[in-house]
Amino acid sequence: MKIFFVALFSIISCSSNDIVIKKSKYILMNDLWKMNTGIEDVKKVFGNKSHSVESGIIYTYPNSKFPEMAFFFDSSNKLREQFVFLQEAELQKFKSTINCKLKETVETRDIAHYQRTIKKGSCSELNITYETYPDLNAFELRWKK
Repeated sequence: MKIFFVALFSIISCSSNDIVIKKSKYILMNDLWKMNTGIEDVKKVFGNKSHSVESGIIYTYPNSKFPEMAFFFDSSNKLREQFVFLQEAELQKFKSTINCKLKETVETRDIAHYQRTIKKGSCSELNITYETYPDLNAFELRWKK
């Protein structure tokens, strides 16, 4: 019986140590932005499967050439701009996580033969904006100095 309890206790203690709270990409990006990191720090967080572009790197959607997120650096290798595409539910989670009062607007645009609702928001304190991206039916979240 003692062996059973020792085994049970070791299983419980091992499994509780393995619980890791995983941050979303956009929260990790916000953390990198706040720390004013460089390209190597970005690659440590998101991996080396990036593609080089002028003044930065992009990470594409799987099996696509379309960027999911991008990072741009100044001459001293510090983040000057970054963006990520995300769905509305993810945007809502992000908005509830950051400590900033967003200024939000909704407008209607005529596109071809229909109207599209464009949602926008900005937080000037953190240099963050977002806008509906109609081609993806998603939002573009951007940090820019």
